[in-house]
Amino acid sequence: MSPGRERRVPGESGKNLAMEIATQIKNIALVMLNLNYPFKRQKIKEERLEICDYIDDIPEAMDYLTVKEGIYRPADMPKLTGLEP
Repeated sequence: MSPGRERRVPGESGKNLAMEIATQIKNIALVMLNLNYPFKRQKIKEERLEICDYIDDIPEAMDYLTVKEGIYRPADMPKLTGLEP
């Protein structure tokens, strides 16, 4: 690989990471499907933001709970079996 060029395919560690993430997403989706969770459009809580303002805590603004680091669910959604106590 020469400077200024990017790899056309990920290296072995990148492939392993992608597979691990895909597996976790698949497991979460299967749990949600088994719970018959009624999917509905999520909305951000009403906030008066001006141009160039930003929200510090996106999960809180969306009314999401932290299941694990990097994994969130809507507060009104049932617990994710196998992922939450």
